[in-house]
Amino acid sequence: MDTFILQLILSTVVVSLVISAILFVKRIYAKHISVQIHYKIWYFLFVPLVTFLIPWKLIRLGESIPQYIKNLLFSNQETATTGEKLGHAGVSHQPNTNLLHDFAVSVDKSTPDLFYNLFFTVWLIGMMALIGLVLYSNYQIYQLKKSATTIKDLQIHEMLETCKKIVGIKKNIRLVETPLIQSPITLGLFHPYILIPQETRQLFTVNELKYVFLHELSHQKNKDVFVNYIMWMLKIIHWFNPFVWYALEKMRNDRELACDDSVLNCLNERGYIEYGHTIIHFADKKFNHTYGQFAPGIGGTKKQIKQRIQGIANYSKESTTVKWKSKIICSILGIMVLLLAPITAVVAGTDDVYHFNEKNTVYEDLSDYFKGLNGSFVLFDSSKAQYQIYNQEMSAQRVSPDSTYKIYSALFALEENVISTTNNEKKWTAM
Repeated sequence: MDTFILQLILSTVVVSLVISAILFVKRIYAKHISVQIHYKIWYFLFVPLVTFLIPWKLIRLGESIPQYIKNLLFSNQETATTGEKLGHAGVSHQPNTNLLHDFAVSVDKSTPDLFYNLFFTVWLIGMMALIGLVLYSNYQIYQLKKSATTIKDLQIHEMLETCKKIVGIKKNIRLVETPLIQSPITLGLFHPYILIPQETRQLFTVNELKYVFLHELSHQKNKDVFVNYIMWMLKIIHWFNPFVWYALEKMRNDRELACDDSVLNCLNERGYIEYGHTIIHFADKKFNHTYGQFAPGIGGTKKQIKQRIQGIANYSKESTTVKWKSKIICSILGIMVLLLAPITAVVAGTDDVYHFNEKNTVYEDLSDYFKGLNGSFVLFDSSKAQYQIYNQEMSAQRVSPDSTYKIYSALFALEENVISTTNNEKKWTAM
């Protein structure tokens, strides 16, 4: 559990750094990146989430990452060559100058269990509370689907098919209406729905419904329902990090602006005005239920609608220059994120081990001598260039802040008369 908590803490640091980098780029280069990139740049936030969730120990990450990547990540300057052997026994002997990794291992082994237990308990309580909220929200979504009835108006369905062609969607999408909502929303990971309020057909003409369909279909095309659940996974794990809550709120706002941009790209200038009027109609009619954060839709708060209307008023098709700038900025940020993200897996993986050459190793059962104690024994026979080992797993495991073995130091001390049978205790100076 202590390793897991350490990974969580390091993941929180990495996530916070990524959020800071994204906000910095969005602020400094706001006019140099497109509206779509302003939203999609937030996808980089999911990279640390993936590295945190993947069980790297099972796939032996430490062996799969090229050494030059590790060097870039940890500034590990080796003073011994890879081919150097200890006593010709086939054991690689490299000094550990990785200060960040040392810190991780040291904290992992020296922090009191009380801290880990308390931290884990509080984290688990918060996580369970948010999972409960997710389950309740999905129950509300289930109730919405259950209450919905299929719209059979042929003209409306023809308009939906026309909008699907404009947006570029081929899969079947169910169009239903329900009295339980006040603003259109889109649902469904595998079986997509568009839900509209029951009174919408009376308030809007078929041509005006076009703008509602274009918006909801744009959400479907961008997989925003799926992205919503990934966002919530990030929030559930890092619920204690205020940066995450702030970032996800900004991401939702940018998502709606990007969706508006996609719709405007399909319209003429007259359509801009009509689309803006459609958005205003649904102002402040969406977020009165918890399912609102799982079901993207055309509505929003008054503050959000105001920002979106300003975006519509200032809309212009992005130039080729902006497209290239967006790609370059996005690529640079992506490289930085990819360099940061593996820190969680590599640093927090505290299983730093020596790899003995099996041809020069003999394993013995010395459990009778240990009398039930959990320990290990390693003896190197220089005349045979051979190791004698008891407890294979523990013998190779590095433990911080203590070094793996003090045997060599003890032998040298005996030979130099630094210690004797009557004077064999020395205070550790951490040197």
